[in-house]
Amino acid sequence: MVVSDDFGQISTNNAANQSHSEGIEDYAKYVYTIHLAKKATPQTEQKTVKRIVHFVADNPAHDQLQASQTQLINYTTSYFTDPDGNLVNAKQLVDKDGNVVKDDAGNPIYIVDSANQTTPLKTWTVLTPATGDGVTVTGNQASYQQVRQDSIDVPTGALAGHWQIERAARDTVDGQQLATKTAPVEAVDNDLPDGTVEHVYLVYTQPQTPETIDPNDAGKVTPATPGSGAGTATSASVAVSPAATQLSAADSQNAHGKYLPQTGRANSRGLLALGLTAFLTAIGLGAVNRKRQD
Repeated sequence: MVVSDDFGQISTNNAANQSHSEGIEDYAKYVYTIHLAKKATPQTEQKTVKRIVHFVADNPAHDQLQASQTQLINYTTSYFTDPDGNLVNAKQLVDKDGNVVKDDAGNPIYIVDSANQTTPLKTWTVLTPATGDGVTVTGNQASYQQVRQDSIDVPTGALAGHWQIERAARDTVDGQQLATKTAPVEAVDNDLPDGTVEHVYLVYTQPQTPETIDPNDAGKVTPATPGSGAGTATSASVAVSPAATQLSAADSQNAHGKYLPQTGRANSRGLLALGLTAFLTAIGLGAVNRKRQD
């Protein structure tokens, strides 16, 4: 009897000589080979990876503006393990005629394929995504779909108002900044560990509304109180046009002209009157002198 290297199959080395009679000399005609094999057990496994897209405010608390969106990818794989739980290559057990050997439940029996020296690996297959999972599948390659939302309107509460997208970041609010303001299309590695979770944050801010000032309010003056002097303007400063400045200067000159001594033409008139008086006086004196001589 010879034990083969791969185990599992039992056969004789002389298939033509199947009958024999009792006797020591007859036993010498037959050599039996017994193949022993390790049983391989089929295993099935599933896993899930996901990406969560968060919608948050650009404030110190990073408040959530609306419910997060989760994108799911489900995988399945089948493989074989030996009695010690090691991942192994396997093959179906067959008899000497090549027929598959089955167990009592009618399932094929698998044994470790010692002739296959390749490293056994788990091969993950993408399951068809459910509606709303936010995933597309091409062949056996899954990708997260793009998530884009340019604005969010919060109707009530402390965060009420209109919010606009400002930026997008990976892993944390202040993490790696993405080139686009979206959760981008992203192909997913089939060999990611089960339970892998990725995070993308879409960060929003409220646009600032410019403060408007009513020009009619600029000149309003508050009433003066007793002992306070003149009233004060409600505006911090009042703009004065150049035209108004010129008018004020002209008014000032006119006002001063009413009280200051007149010069120029006024002086000329005075001198003329004085000269005329002197002339008439001189004529009168000449007439008197002539009468005395006569």
